[in-house]
Amino acid sequence: KIFTFSGNFSEKRNFGARKASGNWLLYVDADERVTPLLRKEIEKAVEGPQEISAYAIPRRNIFLGHEMRWGGWWPDYVLRLTKKDSLLGWEGELHEQPKIIGKVGKLREPLTHISHRSLAEMVDKTNDWSEVEARLLFEAGHPKMTWWRFLSVGAREVW
Repeated sequence: KIFTFSGNFSEKRNFGARKASGNWLLYVDADERVTPLLRKEIEKAVEGPQEISAYAIPRRNIFLGHEMRWGGWWPDYVLRLTKKDSLLGWEGELHEQPKIIGKVGKLREPLTHISHRSLAEMVDKTNDWSEVEARLLFEAGHPKMTWWRFLSVGAREVW
C-alpha cells in the first residue's frame, strides 16, 4: 500500500518508523546510495552486540559531479541507522535529526550522496526551500542579514 501525505520530512520519517516492522531502521534519501561495503558493515552492526542504539554513517558527497572532501564536506556524518525501540522520533522541519535513547556508534563505510548534478538543479532546489529556511531562521531569532555579515560569512566559507 502506498501512503501519500503532506508534511515535513520529520513527520514523514516518523510515519515510516511507526509502519516499519523490523528491529532496526535505515533511512536513505532518494539522492543517496548504499554501497555493497556499507551494506556488509550495516548487516554486521545490527547482528552484533546490542549496546549501540544507533549509528552515524559518514556521507561521501558528490556535488556537481565532483567528490567534496574539504570545507566540512567530509566526513559528513548522518545519524540514519537506529534501533526502532531507541528512536524517540525525528525533529525539525528542515535538516531533521533523530532523537535517540542510548549510545551512538559510528560506521566506517560511507553512504554516497549525489547532490546537485547541475547548476540549474541547484538553483531550483535553493528556490524551492529558501522560503522555508528563511522562515525558520526568522522564528529562531537569527540576526538580520547585512552587507558586512554577508561578506563575513562568505569569507569564512572560503577560509
